[in-house]
Amino acid sequence: MKKMMLAGAAALALASCGGGSGGSSGGSSGGGSGGGSGGGLAVTSGTSFTVTEGNLSPVQLTANRSGVTYSISGDDAALFDLDGDIIQFRGNPSYESPADADGDNVYRFNLTVSVGGESETVAITVTVQNDPEGVVMTRVASGLGNIVSATRVGFDRIVVTDANGNMREYNNSTGVLSDLGQAANIDLGGGGAIVSLGWSQDGEDGDLWAVLDRNAGETHIVLWNNGIGNAPLEVTNFMFSDPGEIHAVISGHEVGFGDNGDPASAADQNSLFGTIQMLVRQTDPMGVETARLEYVAHGFHRPYPTSTWWLDQGEQFDEGNQWMFGGNFQWPTMDGFASTGFSGSIPTTGTPQTPVVAIPRGTGALESAGLVGAAAGIYVTTDGTDVILVDAAGNFFSWSQFRQMEFGQGLENRNEDFTPDQGSVDQPVFMGMVDNSPVGGSLRFPVIVDRDGDIFIVTSANP
Repeated sequence: MKKMMLAGAAALALASCGGGSGGSSGGSSGGGSGGGSGGGLAVTSGTSFTVTEGNLSPVQLTANRSGVTYSISGDDAALFDLDGDIIQFRGNPSYESPADADGDNVYRFNLTVSVGGESETVAITVTVQNDPEGVVMTRVASGLGNIVSATRVGFDRIVVTDANGNMREYNNSTGVLSDLGQAANIDLGGGGAIVSLGWSQDGEDGDLWAVLDRNAGETHIVLWNNGIGNAPLEVTNFMFSDPGEIHAVISGHEVGFGDNGDPASAADQNSLFGTIQMLVRQTDPMGVETARLEYVAHGFHRPYPTSTWWLDQGEQFDEGNQWMFGGNFQWPTMDGFASTGFSGSIPTTGTPQTPVVAIPRGTGALESAGLVGAAAGIYVTTDGTDVILVDAAGNFFSWSQFRQMEFGQGLENRNEDFTPDQGSVDQPVFMGMVDNSPVGGSLRFPVIVDRDGDIFIVTSANP
């Protein structure tokens, strides 16, 4: 149970219960500074309180007379239950989703105490403060240069790369940072760059693969077998018609392709664009290894496959989607939960999928600058968070199925909770899961890599 912090003369409660709201009254006070002691009628249990979100203890109201009754009124009175001389929140307040009239986590109501023909009204304020709910974010590496992409390798390692294929590895079991050197035989066309990096998962730990932008939209996918010191296999190559539309993001053995500025192509599962594809490796009878891409799902605008959810950056909304092989994620006819009014002729293949969550694009507290990563939250938070999300500007969100079902809003902004001990997350290029053991791990800890060369690990204060 979360502890409450006191700023008045009593400990105010936060409790989940039904019953009356503003305007209820009750019997005699259970305390106070003595009954019938001269002077004007007054509330003695305090008028200003600070509590930590999620607290469950009620407060007993007191006055300087005996036999008094209480009633409440005002902007936020309906959010409280008053039963006799006991007052409490009607439901657990959330710092991330304030319910008070001003939305500033300061709840205001008027408390009236009455006895005989005399009454006195005082203004009460209750400030709800944040509880990080167990989250601890630690910067474990810094100064790695201008990072364009990163990937988990094995259970406990993170490999990062710059645009020229210079790679470094952080081992979360040992805390050791190693220089892997530059990827061999990498042809960037005299001005190109690595766009995205991944670990093929079904091979050796050194089996990395990457998307290369060689020149003006000429895009290649290559695979290094047994380490980046070997010449890579070419998996495929293709053209983005507009270099500004290049979007190819690897996660594990999946890669998500943007729609190339042609929304209709995303609806065609036979098109590469607007799809998620999977890397498939095979060896022919002569022992020659080859690799290819195989269709997984379609109907995406700018997808970010992750090990937790498939994300998609829409034009008006960002989506968090459950995996569904063969699924049609409905771009361009749907953006989030809304119809786009798209009138072009498109195929209708695949099983239509609806997102778990759709976040409006924008700069507000519950708006996204473009989701780029997701990770499981169940191991590092104490509030039932299922998924942690991060956008391109370093804003953190959490989604809880319980909160969605109970309160109709499963999404919360978590920027204060996910504040690192050093540095800042302002341009994340990767978010995934990592463990602190090289074998047999359960991938418990979210990891975030920022473009300026920082690596952050999220752990729990309550292991």
